Amino acid sequence: MNKYFLLFTCVFTIGMVGCKKDRDMVSSVQPVSFPTISLLGASVTGVSIEDYYLESFDGTTAFVNGAPGQQLAPTAYDSVLGESVAVVEYNNGGYDGNTPGLYIVDYSARNRNGYFTLARFYAAVTDVSPGVDLSGTYYGIIDGDTLAQEVEITKEATGLYQHSDITGDETGLAGVFVHVNNNQIVFSPQPDLSHMLSGTFSSSGGTVDTTGGQTVITYQLVNDEINDIYGSGTVFRFVRQE
Repeated sequence: MNKYFLLFTCVFTIGMVGCKKDRDMVSSVQPVSFPTISLLGASVTGVSIEDYYLESFDGTTAFVNGAPGQQLAPTAYDSVLGESVAVVEYNNGGYDGNTPGLYIVDYSARNRNGYFTLARFYAAVTDVSPGVDLSGTYYGIIDGDTLAQEVEITKEATGLYQHSDITGDETGLAGVFVHVNNNQIVFSPQPDLSHMLSGTFSSSGGTVDTTGGQTVITYQLVNDEINDIYGSGTVFRFVRQE
């Protein structure tokens, strides 16, 4: 916005005083910067509103672990402006720090120049210890049939994992699950990370078995599109390559 400053220049001469009035137009350029939203050690930097609508949170997703009873406390800071920014929570995903599970929480923060961050956090509440690690390369088994496709399970935080292919059948459907206790995992209702499903999916009967020298993850998937392909109640089983 242009600002007008009225400048007075006075010229003194013998026997007379004259004042000349000048108008100078002064404009300022505001830096483009986005706040960074942080939550329990994980942080995301914002994207433009156009990117948000087109990409549906791509590039703004973070993973964070929460111990039982821990409350989420988001903060935002703009390093270019050198100031803190207020955080607005517009979806807490039903977060309950006393109930183990996966929660998807959305926040926004807008700086004084109007640039804002939209951040999505996958927050895990878990009883497992930080040293437990289920990550690795797995092969899938569907109803007893071993699949040739390998999948990757990646540890993002304590008890929180990203699964590269939840069916193990080269569908590319990626998701996030929580290792909630020693022998249980859960995919809470969520959109698939690959944006291939029209709705959300979740799991039922999710277990992890580390006996016998192998790590085996088993679950059923709850989603109409997946059920149309594989049948309702299909068991998906993944064995880590040790």
